[in-house]
Amino acid sequence: MYNIMRGVPMKQPAAAVLILLLSFLFLPGCTGMKQPPMKIDYYTLEYDPAPVAAAAPLPVVLKIDRFSAASEYNTDRMVYRDSSFRRSTYYYHKWHAYPADLVTFFLSRDLAGSGRFKGVLPPLAGTASTHVLQGSVEEFLEWDEGASWQAVVTVNIVLAGTAEIDAAGRILLQRRFTSREDCADRTPAAVAGAMSRAMARLSAEIGAAVYETLR
Repeated sequence: MYNIMRGVPMKQPAAAVLILLLSFLFLPGCTGMKQPPMKIDYYTLEYDPAPVAAAAPLPVVLKIDRFSAASEYNTDRMVYRDSSFRRSTYYYHKWHAYPADLVTFFLSRDLAGSGRFKGVLPPLAGTASTHVLQGSVEEFLEWDEGASWQAVVTVNIVLAGTAEIDAAGRILLQRRFTSREDCADRTPAAVAGAMSRAMARLSAEIGAAVYETLR
């Protein structure tokens, strides 16, 4: 009798463990059917280039190299700063392309559409150029300051001629550009809108500086 009574409690924990294991096996499938995973929202920039006064285009064929980016912005996740020395990213809110590619594309588009140059070539173009524009994205983030949010984009550019043999002689312009725009509200969509305005102003400033340097 004593051995039988000892055997009963030994079977009950074993059954409980088996039921618990089975519940864990079936739980992900059940929850997946009832609760679909959170949707990831993707954002891009949207803006009309700033109007440029009509003028004869410069005899310049300008190539835009693909820009690089600081390591913390070499991602498609939207980066935000909510306190000093800290950078975080959203999980469910991303850019459609990396910031370096967004800046490269929109700057190239705006320069080509300005009519200021004989030609503007995108990255990897096989056509020869007289000048090349390179750059790096130093900041591309949502800047939180209390109840206020801003979109911040900072770019460092280098304009160089391609005909000069001496490397130092090729560099015609090196400058850092920064643009900040207030967000309409505190949402990632508002950040994308503010970033579009910031990029529009930054692109116009870079285009004017390149044109004045080459003129």
